[in-house]
Amino acid sequence: MKWYYESNGQPHGPIQETELRQLKEEGKIMGNALIWRRGMQDWAPMETQDEFSSGPEKTIRTATVLPRLERAGKSASEAEHPVAEGGSERRGDQESQELEAQAGDNETLAGAELILPEWERVREVGPFSAFTHSVGEILLDPGTTFRKLNRSGNWGLPLVFLLIAEVIGNVLMILAVRQLPLSTSPAVALLRQALQLGNLDSTVFVYSVATTAFMLPLAIVVRAAILHAAMKLLCRSEHPFSTTFRALCYASGAGSLLWGIPLTAVSIAAAAGEPSAALNAFLLAAGSIGAWSICLVLQALARAHGVSLFRTVAAVLIPPLIAFFLAVLFFGTVAAVA
Repeated sequence: MKWYYESNGQPHGPIQETELRQLKEEGKIMGNALIWRRGMQDWAPMETQDEFSSGPEKTIRTATVLPRLERAGKSASEAEHPVAEGGSERRGDQESQELEAQAGDNETLAGAELILPEWERVREVGPFSAFTHSVGEILLDPGTTFRKLNRSGNWGLPLVFLLIAEVIGNVLMILAVRQLPLSTSPAVALLRQALQLGNLDSTVFVYSVATTAFMLPLAIVVRAAILHAAMKLLCRSEHPFSTTFRALCYASGAGSLLWGIPLTAVSIAAAAGEPSAALNAFLLAAGSIGAWSICLVLQALARAHGVSLFRTVAAVLIPPLIAFFLAVLFFGTVAAVA
């Protein structure tokens, strides 16, 4: 079993249980150091865990809540120490407050950002498990996931996550469109022709992967730059560009996998022999995932930057509305002069 431990307000690990025990015996970490392993709901003092508690001591367990830092405010709760025969010792609020001050006022304490999304720990967890768990975390609980996101981490991990998700999403979209009967609407034929779906062969797949791999990184950087400027100017966010970029990569990647919903809906309708129902199911499902994806990006930006959802919506929607209004005004003026 691999463990993480906190030292001087910073997370370390993962290390084996024997290594962690040795650090305690050598006095490099104290018994009240916070530790965490996969399966634990939250970080907890080492001495409250059976694996590291002293044998001859009588241990009193109490419900312990790890002090957390929230942008809106701070709260700390005490964690009791093991009580030896003839004496007792309690961890005070002062130590908890010291740990909070070391963690900073915009992130969770002692490496909680390592927990969500799990893709951030892909090297320890494994690619498949980390990817599937992260998709579930982002789609089902985006608030918690992006609140615990490491705001100043590297760009590589979220970009790789986005690339993988977009490739899978493109394949799901191609399969969904290919299921639509040509007889339902001329628009279906045009759409299939635009996607080169005469036959779904290896050429189409390679083209999709190549387009995604080469165009997506540039597109996501440009999109993130525009959104970050809006968050800076309209929401007065103090977080760096990496915050917007990382949140956008994870939210957009998970959202692209929602193309599995139209594929399922169209497949069921097509199997039932209802061509018109297949088209209606596709349009309804595509519209639903579009709205879901937009809401996911908005919530990701709001939580990651620590601002209200209302201000985030205003920051994201106002610039394109202004641009649209100016474009209409410009072309209207040109048409009137001509």
